[in-house]
Order: sequence, then C-alpha cells, then structure tokens
Amino acid sequence: MPRTISPIDATPPRDIDGPELPASPGRGQSSDSAFAIRRILVVCVGNICRSPMAECVLRKHLQGRGVTVESAGIAATNGARIDPLALGVLAAHGIDADGHVARRLEQAMLDAADLVLVMERAHLDFIRARFPSATGKTFLLGRWLGEFEMPDPLGRPRETFEHLYRAVERAAHRWCELI
Repeated sequence: MPRTISPIDATPPRDIDGPELPASPGRGQSSDSAFAIRRILVVCVGNICRSPMAECVLRKHLQGRGVTVESAGIAATNGARIDPLALGVLAAHGIDADGHVARRLEQAMLDAADLVLVMERAHLDFIRARFPSATGKTFLLGRWLGEFEMPDPLGRPRETFEHLYRAVERAAHRWCELI
C-alpha cells in the first residue's frame, strides 16, 4: 500500500503510517530538508492565461527562496504566446511575462515537481486519471481560499483578467506563507 502524506497546511505534514515529517522552509526548517518545496508546477488548460499568471505571481513572492516555478497546460499548444490581456494585467502589476511560451503537460514535468497547483477541480480529476503518481502533491491553487476555483478568463474582458489576478495574488500569498 502506498504511503500517503497529508496536504500542506499550517502544521507539518504527517505520514499516516509513521512519524511527523519535517516542516518545509518558511516554517522553521532549512531548505536542506528532504521534504522542502523546491519546484512548483502550475497547471491550467491552455497555459496562456491562468497558469502563466499564477506562475509569475508565485515566482515574484518566492524570489530568493530557491524555489523554481513553472507552468503547463493539459491541452496547451506548445509554443503559444501568453494571452495579450493576461500579459497586460501582469505588466500593470510590474510583472514581465513577455517571454512566456505555452507547454503541454507531460509526466516528466509532474515527476520533477514537488507541488502541483491547478485552477479547477476538473484539472485535479484529469491529473488523478491520467497521471495518478502526481495525485498526492496536486492541489487547487485556491485551496486556502475555501477551495476556490480560478475562473477561465479566456475570451472575456480585461476586468475578468484583473479579477483573476487578484484571486491568484491572494492564493499565491497564502501558499507562500506555507512553503
């Protein structure tokens, strides 16, 4: 039977079959801990709106902490550019995402990640079905906002992208407090 580790929360995770695991950095442990979060993968559908916005916001909050943040999409077209409205909203908040190119989600990306953050429950279901080995480290980005799902702004007006940015900022801030 595989060992199960509880989700990241305000207390150190516990191994159901054994002792408590060490806290991650930011909660009293050095980044040398075997359980440190060093690589985060953010996932949405197309990797042109939500996940690149969250990637950039998380990277900004985690700057200097030795954490790599990347993003991918479950149905992304490799090489697609970030949506112009997402790019504009990020730029308005002092974040340059002009170099972002979309990537389709692959097993190797999930294997390399210590934490996978998705936008919707449907993305959780997709990863559980297609990539079951990543199930235990995959959570909603909005987990700490009452399991909030980040709405897809594609095709919507700029105000929708601004609303998404604010939700991503709140969610990212909470995750960064726990990492």
